[in-house]
Amino acid sequence: MVETFFAGQLALLVTAAAFMAIVGKKTHQPSLVMYILTGLALGPAGAALASLLPGVSISALVSEGVYISTMSELGLAFLLFFIGLEIKIEDIREVLGETLTVSVVQMGAIAAIFYGLSVAVGFGTVEAVVIALAFMYSSTAVVVKILADRGEVATKAGKLDVSMLLFEDVTVVLVMAVLGSLAAAGSFSLATVGFEGLKIGFFVLVVAAAAILSSKLFLPRFLRYVSESRHVFLIHGLAWMFLFVVLAQRMGLSLEVGAFFAGVSIAQLPYSSELHSRVKPLTDFFLAVFFVSLGLGLSVSDLLQYAEIAVAFSAAIVVLKFILYYSLTSKLGFGRYDSFKSSINMTQTSTFSIVYATVASNPAKGDPLIGTPIVAMITLVALLTMGSSSYLIYFSDRIYSKIFGPEEAASRESEESVAIVAGYNQAVEGVLDDVASRYGSVKLVDRRPEVAAEMEGREDIEFEFADFGHREVRSDLGIDHADLLVSFDSDLDVELEALEEAPEDCEVVYEAETRQEADTFREAGADYVFLEEAAAAEKLSDMLDKLGVAER
Repeated sequence: MVETFFAGQLALLVTAAAFMAIVGKKTHQPSLVMYILTGLALGPAGAALASLLPGVSISALVSEGVYISTMSELGLAFLLFFIGLEIKIEDIREVLGETLTVSVVQMGAIAAIFYGLSVAVGFGTVEAVVIALAFMYSSTAVVVKILADRGEVATKAGKLDVSMLLFEDVTVVLVMAVLGSLAAAGSFSLATVGFEGLKIGFFVLVVAAAAILSSKLFLPRFLRYVSESRHVFLIHGLAWMFLFVVLAQRMGLSLEVGAFFAGVSIAQLPYSSELHSRVKPLTDFFLAVFFVSLGLGLSVSDLLQYAEIAVAFSAAIVVLKFILYYSLTSKLGFGRYDSFKSSINMTQTSTFSIVYATVASNPAKGDPLIGTPIVAMITLVALLTMGSSSYLIYFSDRIYSKIFGPEEAASRESEESVAIVAGYNQAVEGVLDDVASRYGSVKLVDRRPEVAAEMEGREDIEFEFADFGHREVRSDLGIDHADLLVSFDSDLDVELEALEEAPEDCEVVYEAETRQEADTFREAGADYVFLEEAAAAEKLSDMLDKLGVAER
């Protein structure tokens, strides 16, 4: 049976998902939208639609069995672990200001509005609560991915959106924990909500405290020890995630809560970037299975039952979220262009709207909080808002130009200067202080534990324990808006890729092992190429003096 599943249904599922992801890239659609459509096509919904054709009668090509369900659960665990790896305590402190105000007011307003709308169209109290919670978030996966593709993460609007999404992601785990507990109890009342909320809050604090304490007392030495081997490092990182999963489940929490705080504990250390880049492929795979399985579980009747309401809710979400975000950011002093860009980026529901619906419809005992048709409605809203907002984000400058004129849309205030240094050696050691004094943000990436230890305590250097060869790592570093790139990586292909990813006005400094390699770098666009490491420090210092980059 296992052999048949892996040879047949899983092969078809993964192949179809991969093909649909390519279609999504060509049409500027988020991959998760395409995964859900894949599930709909392979499942009973696709079979029912195909049967409408004369002479055609087929059954579902893939059925949602125990193996797919297990892999879907792993997908949620990896998703929360992956998000946890991105949340640093320092970043949360930055959020506790203007962006917190925007996020809290927006989430509260959207939840209140859609609770009222849900009750008005005939949904029950419990169903309305779940719908309201599902719609109050925006999609980190959609917004950050498109902003990264467009090189807008480091713009003022991009930073504002990322900080708001960061705060929303932190609250996600608390709401999910309460929903999961209520679904497990199989009942819903004010008394139940209050009791479960207090219980969950206490247990979450215990798990969070364990995560934070371990990040200070145990994890640094442990990860430094295992980080010398890339494969061993990944295995131990996953083991840490599953340890917290077991801890959370023993305390009556969902496995996603444990995975989230396992990621948070590692995120406070310089080793998080390396693990982040290595976990991403696993996360993408298991999440693809999760969203495909979601589509497999929906029938045509489920999708059609509340289709009109889904369309109306989708339009309301896009309009209301834009108005709320634009009004709030404008009142906080952001300019018209930044407020517009930031607001149009957030006009969709989140991946977690689907996750919430799934959790609420699958109780451990008792009756589900919501039925499958409402899960289908929430999924349709996610598909419609994510799909439409992708185009709104891609064409946001054109839309702004049509409304306010082209002059202002073209003007973007300059951000702080960014220097990226890949590899730490004699040359870099000699000029690192000079680079730090001349650039507003200096990011050093290296994959040696001894360098990580040496960089501890340096507030002027953002050290990342990671492999510069990973495209994901370079993207997270912000190579697309770097002003200076210094790399002593020995991989020719990696450095040529980095040259393509860096902006045209970025000063690129490389070291070559041979004259032929130096010529290759210069032809590809490198500004300075050194042949000897020992002489590089002095030459690099002279180069910085000539550039005369002002401190910002």
